[in-house]
Amino acid sequence: MTRKSDEAQKCRGRNAENRKPAARWFLAVLPVFWLCSCAPLPQQDHDERVRPGDVVDKDRPRSSPARSTGSTTRRSRETRSSFDREYAPEARRSKHWAFRLGELSLDQGDYEPVEDQSSFGIEFSDELPGSWAGYELGVKGSYDSADVGVFDVNGSTTELYGGVVKNFGSWPVRPFVGLGLSIISVRLEVENVGFFGFGDSEDDSSLAGYFHAGVVWDITDGFFVGVDGRVLFGSDISLGGFETDADYEEFAFLVGFSY
Repeated sequence: MTRKSDEAQKCRGRNAENRKPAARWFLAVLPVFWLCSCAPLPQQDHDERVRPGDVVDKDRPRSSPARSTGSTTRRSRETRSSFDREYAPEARRSKHWAFRLGELSLDQGDYEPVEDQSSFGIEFSDELPGSWAGYELGVKGSYDSADVGVFDVNGSTTELYGGVVKNFGSWPVRPFVGLGLSIISVRLEVENVGFFGFGDSEDDSSLAGYFHAGVVWDITDGFFVGVDGRVLFGSDISLGGFETDADYEEFAFLVGFSY
C-alpha cells in the first residue's frame, strides 16, 4: 500500500517470536502420525480359534502347532477371504470430495496484522486402484480483518490449484501426499473509519507450487475425516510497489465423502 499509518508501522515491528502458527507444530509432528498409520495391524491366526463343534486334541501341548479340522480350516479361509476383499487396494473407493477448514499463516513482516487467516475450501481427487498416483483439483480462500487505530485492515487470498496425489495403503486410517501448481491472488484493503473516511486497496496474483501431506480416517464406507498440512512456495507478489510473496503454511481439518 502507498500509505501506512504510524500504528500499522508499530504493529509490523512486533517480535515474530511472539506468534508461532499452529501449522509449524503440525508439520513437525505429522511424520509421527504418518508412521503410526503405516504400521500394519496384527492379524489374528484364525486357525487357532476353537468353535463349538470343532474336534480338539486334548493331548496336544498348547505350544505345538494347531491342526485344524476341516470345518475350522474352511471357516478360517472364508474369514480371511472376506478380510482380504474388504481391505484390498481395489476395494477402496477412488473418487473423493473433501471440504477443508483451517488456518494459514502468511509472512508476518509483510502482512501483519492480518497474516494469520481463516481458510476454507473444497477439493476433488480421483486415484484409480492400483495406479501409482491420482490427480486433485481444488479451490480455496482465506480471510482476516483487524483494527489498527482508526483504520480497518482486511486481508484475503483466493487460490485455484491442481496436481497429483497419492494415498498409501487401503486401511481405514492411511496417509497421503500431494504436489502441484497453484494460482493465488492476494488482496489487502485499508479503510479510514474516522471523520474523514477514505480507503485504499491493492491486489496481485502469482503462480506458485504447493506440497501437502496428511492422514485420513474412513469413518464409514463412504465418509471420512482427516487432517492436512500444506505449504505454498515460489510465489511473487507486488502490492503498491512493495515486492513480497504469498507463501504460507496451513493446517486444516478435512471432512468428505467417497464413491
